[in-house]
Amino acid sequence: MVIFSNNRTAPTMVALNLYRSIRSRPSSPDARPKTQALARGGSEPSKLRFKHSNTTPSPSPSEPAAGSGESTYIAMVSSRLLDGVNKVFMSSSTSLSGPSDGVPYKNRRSPKKANVYALANQIVHELEVAKNDVYLLRAVARQVHRYLSVFSSQLDPLLAMVCADPSFISVYNPNHSPTQSQTANLNHSQSNSSSNRNTPSPPPPTPLPMPPPQQPINVAQHFAFELAHTAWIVKNTIIDAFEEDKIPLLAKDLIKDGLEKLDGHVVRVINPTVKSLRSYLGILASGLRESYPEASTITRKGGVIDFNPLPQHLKALSKGMDASKKILVKMVGPCQPEGEAWIARITVHLIWSAMLAFSVKKPMAVQLNGKQMRKAATTTPSSDSVNTIKSRNASPTPIHSALGRVAAVSKPRTPSPDAVSLAESGDQGNGIIVAEMEAFVKMIEKFTDGLVQVSEVEPEDELEPDSVALARSALKESIDSLKAMKSFTSSLNTLPEHLHLPIELPKVLALHLLIVRKAGVPNTPDKIWKWSWDAYADGIGGFGGAIRWQAAVFKVVEAAVKHEDEDEGNKRWNGLILDLIKRD
Repeated sequence: MVIFSNNRTAPTMVALNLYRSIRSRPSSPDARPKTQALARGGSEPSKLRFKHSNTTPSPSPSEPAAGSGESTYIAMVSSRLLDGVNKVFMSSSTSLSGPSDGVPYKNRRSPKKANVYALANQIVHELEVAKNDVYLLRAVARQVHRYLSVFSSQLDPLLAMVCADPSFISVYNPNHSPTQSQTANLNHSQSNSSSNRNTPSPPPPTPLPMPPPQQPINVAQHFAFELAHTAWIVKNTIIDAFEEDKIPLLAKDLIKDGLEKLDGHVVRVINPTVKSLRSYLGILASGLRESYPEASTITRKGGVIDFNPLPQHLKALSKGMDASKKILVKMVGPCQPEGEAWIARITVHLIWSAMLAFSVKKPMAVQLNGKQMRKAATTTPSSDSVNTIKSRNASPTPIHSALGRVAAVSKPRTPSPDAVSLAESGDQGNGIIVAEMEAFVKMIEKFTDGLVQVSEVEPEDELEPDSVALARSALKESIDSLKAMKSFTSSLNTLPEHLHLPIELPKVLALHLLIVRKAGVPNTPDKIWKWSWDAYADGIGGFGGAIRWQAAVFKVVEAAVKHEDEDEGNKRWNGLILDLIKRD
């Protein structure tokens, strides 16, 4: 007498040999032993929590008709898979879960990870057992596809509920976000300060509120990430089994639609989060071009300018990066190394936004008088900048209002008679920008620490467009470019005889640096193009966009330089600009 066993620890060949012995018997129902017992769910699917019809799949025309033994085995597979799906989503009911079973959100809980891993491993086990018989593999794969669909249908309403929550893509605590009246007052102050330069400056804006270090991310985000992890674990456990040749690729074709649905669940959570963080950090970084440090924060160590403590605009950016990292730690979770590609997309955009801001930041004409340092450059954001930010969203959000809060704006002051010479003060101002870049490099290293493995990829390696290796390589190149830009900026303290351009630095950024550091008040490339700065920055878009735009930018700048009135102070700078443009 043959006895069916549900013991998962038994060798897989036992089940396979059992199935073969059943197939070799007559297919008549009378040939089955009267004492044979079916596994739970095999004969009474109506008692299951999620009912299903047609437990026995219809035979394909290319397959032989299945006998009662095969039907019994497939019913057992179906029952085990259904039981696994039930366990995953039974834990999402608060009444059936303890406090440690998942993340609570609106009377629901995220599925227990132990049950999710158990279901994923069960699917792999069932397909692996059937891999030596093509007909059995097809039958089992159809059952897997069916219950992946059931799994997705249970995940859908939970995702729809949490993704509709406005706090899902919030970077900071929504309970401390600026009110509508505060946002209106901020925009009104910015508009007044840019339209009437002779009136006294408004009081410094309130810094963007950020969560304290001990505050976790909000519940909606945490719940959404747990659901994304649930789909990711099931999908990647199965994909890993295919890549390790545990399961034939035939089964992958049969369950492809189910895997794509799981991937869609992950994308539904990850893409809005990545987009929100990129926008948020990019706006904070772009604000660096309008902000200058307070005199009380500037210190010197061995002739090198440093900050102690960080000035307000860098401190606000640092807090924004810390808040974003908390979100990324929860978002990536078990999704390694694939999660590194998501983080790299955000970080590369952040680095590019900051480098673009640094490249058009005018060195302050400073005065050194004891501990005081005064500004002789206008630092008030232009009305074009404010209007562009508003136009991105008809009703400005707290994130879009962040630029005004981060920028430390003040009214220009007239240097006192004991001010140092223009050349010396320009050197000091350029040194402050270099110090800001050094502080930003340290922020990036802290931001990526523990999240991304920054590694060098050999040029001859062929990288897939969405591969983790490509993301790591892109991030390393952007960090190297940032460090090269800091070195190049430092070399512009005085007018160089020859242009020594680091190969890692995009030429468009080098062009910005040269134009801004000319004597007098130069036209930056955005003004030459007759665009607002934000529209120009969006047009370039990033490292790849800068390369595509490079030839067009050079052509317009070259024409502008050649038609510029001859000036002895600008002549040598223009020579360096034309030399850069003519380089291959």
